[in-house]
Amino acid sequence: MNEAAEELDLAFLSYVFMPNHAHILLHPMREVYSMAEILQAMKQGPAIRAKNRGWIPTRLWLPGGGFDSNINNSFARKLATEYIHQNPVRKELLEDPLQFRWSSANWYVTGETGDVFCKHISELWWQ
Repeated sequence: MNEAAEELDLAFLSYVFMPNHAHILLHPMREVYSMAEILQAMKQGPAIRAKNRGWIPTRLWLPGGGFDSNINNSFARKLATEYIHQNPVRKELLEDPLQFRWSSANWYVTGETGDVFCKHISELWWQ
């Protein structure tokens, strides 16, 4: 994902990687962008690496583009980030989202990264 962010000039606002799905809130920094190109770049790299390492026998992603929604104000961004960070709690993986190592939740509170860190996480969240 960091490679896709560099290549396509993306800023990550928040994320969580669950055992069977992911939530990613991102901001394309370019004025003109293609969601299809962004989704392909973000899905293709991890799928190829997982297959080459023998972690998966066939495909990693379901067919289709996934779900995307335009979020165009700070209130909606904050609600989406809260939803993303609370996902492990709603799925009963733990009681506190700060305990989940595959999320940006801890970064927002402490500035520390977990096991997965999108280096392009952006201060745009605050704007």
